[in-house]
Amino acid sequence: MEVHIDMKHAAGRTLPARLGGRWILTGLCSLAIGSSLMACQVPVFRYALERWSPDQYRILVLSEGPLDAEHQAGLKAQAGTVERPGQAAIQVHDVTTTQDAFVKQLWKRLGTAAGPQMVVLYPEKSSIDAGQVAFSSPLSAQAVAQVADSPVRTEIISRMSAGHSAVWILLESGDAARDEAALKTLQAQLEKDAEWLQLPTPEEMEISPELLNSTKIPLKIQFSVISVKRDDPRERFLADSLLNSESDLREFDEPMAFPVFGRGRVLYA
Repeated sequence: MEVHIDMKHAAGRTLPARLGGRWILTGLCSLAIGSSLMACQVPVFRYALERWSPDQYRILVLSEGPLDAEHQAGLKAQAGTVERPGQAAIQVHDVTTTQDAFVKQLWKRLGTAAGPQMVVLYPEKSSIDAGQVAFSSPLSAQAVAQVADSPVRTEIISRMSAGHSAVWILLESGDAARDEAALKTLQAQLEKDAEWLQLPTPEEMEISPELLNSTKIPLKIQFSVISVKRDDPRERFLADSLLNSESDLREFDEPMAFPVFGRGRVLYA
């Protein structure tokens, strides 16, 4: 689901839908706080933003028997919002007749689910297990629309397109004091990083100054933070896809920070 932010996770993972990308890309330089600076590191986010192709999230609709007319109409109305190139493909499965062992296992994991269910899986090319569930919900037009886009993902797209080096998602804990302290700490460190981090010279990037000056998105060092409440219904898909990306994240009740760059690539929490 391409964050079409067409954004991705580097050394980490990818944001879904309007942020689209792959949820774990290995072998890339990290922009995380405290990492040592090498000349090769800074241009990576620009290459990610402009060059990397998006990865597909997978959406499965599971039901006992054929979908009724209401669910079919709702799914058809929203399918176009997610079935864009590089975003996601929706597959419908009748669990009473399917021979797909993985689909049967998914349905069993959902337990006593009432009515058709929508399950979103991370991209197959990510380093997250191919069968890991990023998000699940009873099927509805609203749920499908939420997978396709959200206010925070739209804002991240806007900031990345304006030249931000990385946008940090602060996933709040729900404890106002801890969340405020985490936000202040993160912002203070990012201000320091923006001061000492240095862009490589055109010579180091092996690019002509004229070509560098002609780019539509300015090459600069700039970080920003967006706070997200875990219980925000508009951002449930985003919050779940972040928390489900590692096996133990839901065990922590602390605020968590996820840096996003390129086409929605996100580092580990």
